[in-house]
Amino acid sequence: MLLTDLAVADFKQARIIIEWYRSRWEIETYFRVVKGGCQIESIRFRTEQRMLNCIAIYMIIGWRLHSMTTRARTLPDTSCTKFYSEKEWRMIWIMQAKTSPPNEAPSMRDITCMLAGLGGFLGRNGDGEPGVKTVWRGYTKLLHYMEAAEALNGLK
Repeated sequence: MLLTDLAVADFKQARIIIEWYRSRWEIETYFRVVKGGCQIESIRFRTEQRMLNCIAIYMIIGWRLHSMTTRARTLPDTSCTKFYSEKEWRMIWIMQAKTSPPNEAPSMRDITCMLAGLGGFLGRNGDGEPGVKTVWRGYTKLLHYMEAAEALNGLK
């Protein structure tokens, strides 16, 4: 049973309200990424403008991580190049497969599962698809790996 204060005169309106409610879970997941993954609530600011700037950036990051996870489920066979830069997917491949990356970009599902693997996703037969939490953990590690690779290239 879904309680609402919106007027529902017919079945078509009821379906619209149900679709709005179904979107609620995606919204909750998105804000869980912003709050839990980015840990926005633990940051202390001296000015309101700094806080607003940080929130704006973290909302973009949260959207990206949530979109990666969702896209890997809804369009698993598309190329990962729509969401991942070439440096990102190649680094993910190197860190997870321990081999040179292929010339052609892998699928969205494959590279997102590999990214989630960096964040603790095991990918066993009964595990299902990776969740946004392992994706954000993996992405955090990916950023560290990319920073280390850039530092090593600077030493050469």
